[in-house]
Amino acid sequence: MTLPSVLPYFASATSDIASLGGLLVPLGGLVFAAVIIIGSQWFKNQERLRWHETARIALEKGQPIPARADLLDEKLAEKLLATGRPAAISRHKQVMGFMTGGLINVAVGVGLYIGLAHMPGAEEARYFALIPGLIGVALLIVGLLYAYLFRSTFDSGDRPPQS
Repeated sequence: MTLPSVLPYFASATSDIASLGGLLVPLGGLVFAAVIIIGSQWFKNQERLRWHETARIALEKGQPIPARADLLDEKLAEKLLATGRPAAISRHKQVMGFMTGGLINVAVGVGLYIGLAHMPGAEEARYFALIPGLIGVALLIVGLLYAYLFRSTFDSGDRPPQS
């Protein structure tokens, strides 16, 4: 077997591997994302089960139901629960989720815009960075509107009197 007669075999083998890699990389990314999502949901469920077990034991012993640690810090949770409006905790958590998501999306949009602006031949592609950036701005606006509309819920009563 001479070298020229063997070369077509190696060329076809490498093209098969390349096409297989082109299929496995996106599938690997999807599997990785699915594992992360399922894992986070499983751990969140385990935390809820532990809290329910703690609340059940507390009720059996005549103690008050403890605040959930994953909702807020302890002082703010006590203040919001003392107001008699337990929905205030979920509203506060919702506003913080909007704000966090908005800031992350704006940061991703800025990073993409800067990264694509410096790539040769991608001058028009950098405008696709506006998609996550504008989603982030919308989330920030929704978070601010929520905080404004439910501002009496978030008042802690510790503010000095305004003159």
